[in-house]
Formats: sequence, structure tokens, C-alpha cells
Amino acid sequence: MSTSKIRVLEVNVDDQGNGGVYSLVKSVIENKPDNVKIDIAALEPFEKQENIEYLKGLGANVYFVGYKGNKLKKQQVIYKRMTSLLKKKKYDVVHIHADVANKLYVSGLAAKKCGVPKIILHAHANGTDGNNRKLKENIHRLCLKKLTGLGAEYAACSYAAAKWMFPYVPKDDVTIVKNGIDLEKYKYDAKTRKAVRESLNIDDEDFLVGHVGRFMYQKNHEYILDVFEDFSKKRKASGKKGRARLLLVGAGELMPEIKKKAKEKNIFDDIIFYGLSDSVNELMQAMDAFVMPSNFEGFGIAALEAQANGMFVLCSDKVPRDVRVTKDIKFLPIEKKDISKWSSLLLNVKQDDRKDNIGLLRDKGFDISDTINQFIGLYTNSEKLVKLTQQGIKEEIFKILCAFADYCDENGLTYALSGGTLLGAVRHKDFIPWDDDVDVFLLRSDYDKLHKLVKKKPIGENYRLESLQNGKLSLPFAKIVDTSTVLDEKYFLHDKHLWIDIFPVDGLPDSKEESDKRIDEVMRLKRYIGWSLARPGTGSTKLRAVARQMAMIVPKIRGARYYSKKIDELAHKDKYETSEYVGAYVWAVSRGERMRKKDFENFCEVEFHGRKFRSPEYDGYLTGLYGDYMTPPPPEKRQGHSYTAFKKI
Repeated sequence: MSTSKIRVLEVNVDDQGNGGVYSLVKSVIENKPDNVKIDIAALEPFEKQENIEYLKGLGANVYFVGYKGNKLKKQQVIYKRMTSLLKKKKYDVVHIHADVANKLYVSGLAAKKCGVPKIILHAHANGTDGNNRKLKENIHRLCLKKLTGLGAEYAACSYAAAKWMFPYVPKDDVTIVKNGIDLEKYKYDAKTRKAVRESLNIDDEDFLVGHVGRFMYQKNHEYILDVFEDFSKKRKASGKKGRARLLLVGAGELMPEIKKKAKEKNIFDDIIFYGLSDSVNELMQAMDAFVMPSNFEGFGIAALEAQANGMFVLCSDKVPRDVRVTKDIKFLPIEKKDISKWSSLLLNVKQDDRKDNIGLLRDKGFDISDTINQFIGLYTNSEKLVKLTQQGIKEEIFKILCAFADYCDENGLTYALSGGTLLGAVRHKDFIPWDDDVDVFLLRSDYDKLHKLVKKKPIGENYRLESLQNGKLSLPFAKIVDTSTVLDEKYFLHDKHLWIDIFPVDGLPDSKEESDKRIDEVMRLKRYIGWSLARPGTGSTKLRAVARQMAMIVPKIRGARYYSKKIDELAHKDKYETSEYVGAYVWAVSRGERMRKKDFENFCEVEFHGRKFRSPEYDGYLTGLYGDYMTPPPPEKRQGHSYTAFKKI
């Protein structure tokens, strides 16, 4: 990172429809500190030249890197133009904003190729819009896993957006950047309300329903018409004074269609199609209630603005709950049968019941200054990565093991060293010289107990439990990861931090034949998991890379979780408590995982890296796995991990 001015490129930002991302980035540029220089790379052309000139006056250059032609060629052109721009301009940070993964991936790949020190992928939606939505969603899903291979940091405007964009990223690794607003601008003001309503020809007794949003599938204007039509009928029937009116602020490709439907419903004269506005805060003063029946939303910032204005807000159940700050916001389904529920709630709203919510929203961190600080914090974070030596890697992993062993002892959990770690302890009293793996046994009952314990009592400040059971790992066992470390993995996609493996010990059939079948099936499923998580086009030789590419097609479609759940089902067939034979076979390397329970429970202590740890009776177990385990394998078979590790300092 630069020691002087930090150079940031905001990608996929434009002024089309005065979108939320544009307003957000513009606010950051207007309020950034002097040591941060921000430019914009627009994938779509700006609509107003004056906006480009305004940004330029603030010191922000706008570069158009998009393409107006064929959609497929567009991605190639964007990649080429992004690469060219990044080679010429040495940016410290590339911050990419998008609603779908392919947009993040193309620009992120260019940034990675050009060696940008920090890449931030920022999710702003939880669905697709426009034409060919199904195709867009399929392309989005194909690119999701690729995002984990860019060496990027992750941000999202809501937990729903994070889930949509980063399903293969641990939840704790995604920074939620709140979409703040200028709260004082949206504070309710009776004088402004009166003036705006007069300019719109809205009588004092008229009830004005409002909506702000681009005329597109996402915003669901057709449902707004259905609700307003029903509301108008109910209001007339109730005998209330004044008309029901509707104010629609925004523009977009579906506006002509919505106008046509409004005429067909005979409600066109009661609707104000306002168009685009730079004064949404003032228009909201005139509204009595705000509706947002969106088909999907990354966050729903207009609903936040309406809450700041103190009015009643009614959203679809597709809008993330992150936007709920006050008690005066409700969420309803958007089926046809629910239209009456929407209109009934609107009918009960009191026009003069305005709340002062500014203090509450500020306390919740939704002031624009909080968001700007979060943005700048992403850029100016002084955290550095230091490359670890092989010995350094072992020391960090050993620290995890010690913390885990202490945690087990403090909470009555039965652990023991296993696999290569136990072999290293017995043969070397340390790590196997060419390996840095740490494997640990844990009784299945204690494995389940561990998941409950860590929710209340973490293992350590930077240590996190990841497993199939808590949704943070797609493998059939658990890991304790050190989030203060970062990995660059050569062959696989799932490891992002240094770790130790925790293997549950389960029961096995008494019959050797049945036990062997069980373990063989696990090893078959394990192979598919490896293919599903492998990086495409990698292998120790070109032939292996091609063969691997072919083999991983079906596993990548099904995904690692599919096969891991199959293994988990097999592991639960025989209970540990009633079995004579047991094994940690959810990640079996051979049939030798099988051992007598009485041997496993015959615990002793072994020395490993200068400390004593619990071990099962190991001779039979290690012989079953490795044969003559005291004799090291020949040099050509001494394989370690294929990653580079870094420590955050």
C-alpha cells in the first residue's frame, strides 16, 4: 500500500437513474480525507456530463471501460480495458460494486492480474433484474466459486446480499457496510411538507402513498398499482375525506407499461409519475405512507429514507430485514391474495402521526458519516500481511492446537492426536519434517457439544470453528481456523486460513467386511469432494490437469456439501456408544481407520513439539494406517501442502 496518498478505483459506478451506489460513492468522494484519491471506472456510460464534470472538480476522474455492443464480447472488452487502465494507473485499492458475481469476477480478475494490493468485492443486491433474468442468474451462480480465488476482501450492503453473492465465503469474512444517508436532510419538516404538497396539487385531506425506485422488475410497480387500486376503493367506501393519491418517483424502461396499466384500471388521474429527482428528501415530506413491494432488494435504502422521514413504511417480505430500524415498518408477502392486507394497513395509517426517528437511526449507525468512515476504513486499514516461513507456519498451527487442547480440557471434551500428527509425535516427537498438518480425534458426542459451546465461549480471539454442521465448511469434519492468517492455495478453493482438522470418532460395523465397505464408500465420496473443490486447470502435470478437468464436471455441479452430507449419513449409522469398533473415517485414507474402541479409549500421553498431548493406544492404529510407521517413506513420497501463508500484523 502507498505510504503517501492512497489511490482507489471505484468500479461499476454510474449515474444511471441516480442509483444508490452512485449516490453513496459520490458522498464518499465529497467527504474523503485528503490522503485518499478516488477515481471511477464505469461499466455503463454516465447519463449526464455535468455529473462527470462535478466529480472531476472534486478530483475524481471517470473512465468508461464498458462496451455498448454484444453482451458476450462486452465482458472481454471490460477485462481488456480494465487491465489497460490498471497497468497505466497504479491503484492501491480496487473496489468493485455489483449485483451479480460475473461483474465482480471480470473486473476482479483484471485487478488480480495487474497485482493490485487490495481488491474489495462489494455486493449490492440479492437477485437479478432486466430481461433474461433466469440466464443471468445461472451465469451468476457459475461465477460464485470463482470469487474466492481472487485474493479479495468481501463487503455487502446486507446479510441477504452477502448470502446471495458470497455463499462460499465464511459469514464472518464479509464486512457489512451499512447504506447510510444524510439523516438531517430527511428529517420531517411540516413547512416543507405543505409547500411540496401544494406544488403537487395534493389537498390537505388527500392521502398520498409514495414510492421511489426505477421502473424495473425489481421494484414491482405492477403490484403497487394493484394495492393502490384496492386502497382507493376501501378509502372511498370508508367515507374518509380526500382522495387517495399515488406519487411514483423514478424512471425506467417499464414506465410506459405501468402508465398503460394505470389507465386500464382507471386510476391514472390519481397518480403522479414524477420522473427522476434530486430532491427525494423533499418529496418524501409530502407522502403519508411509503410502499416497497420489491421482488428483491440488496438493502432497500429508500425504505430507510422513509423511516428517517418518520412515516409508515410497508415492504415486501423480499426486502432484507436489515433495513428495519423503527417500529413503523411492516413486511408482507406479495402474492395476489395479500393485496387486501396491504391496502388495509394503509387505510389505518394516520396522516398526522409523524415520528422523529433521526436519533434512533443515528444510534444504529445509519448516518452517511458512518458509511463514509466504513468505506475509508476499508481503504486505509493499516493491516499488513507478512509471509510465513515453513517453520513459522508450524508455529502458528501449533498455537491453534494448544488453544484447542486447553479448551477441551477446560470443558471436559475428549480429544486425542490422530493421523499424521500422531505419527509425527511417535516417530519425531514433533511435526513430520516435510509436513505441517495437525489432525485431532474428538468423540462424536463431544464434537456435537463443541458446536454448542463455541456459540457462547469462543476458543480464542482469532480462532473460529468451521464445519458442515454450522454451514461454514463444505467438508464432513471440522476445522479450527486462525482468521489472522491468509492462504494462497494452489490446487483447492476451500482453505483461506491456517487450520487444524477435527475428526469425529464414530461407530463402525462389527463385521470387517461391512466395515471395509463403509470406509471404501467414504473414500469414493471423498474423491468427488476433492474434485468439486479443485481449481480448474490445475494438476502436477498437464495430463493430470486435463484428466482432473474432465473428472470434476459432475462433482462441481453437485457441490462438496452434497457428498459431505452423504458421508455424514454413513457416519451416523452405527453409534459410538454401542459399537465394538470405531474410527474417524469421515475423511478416511485407508481401511486402517478401523480400531477397537477399547484400544482407542486406552489413552496415554505423547510429546509433540515440546508439549504433552493425549493419544489413543497408537501401535495398532498407526500400523493399520501406515504399516511400518517408524520407517519414513522414500523422498519422492514425502508430500506437504501446496500453499503460501501470510500473517496479519
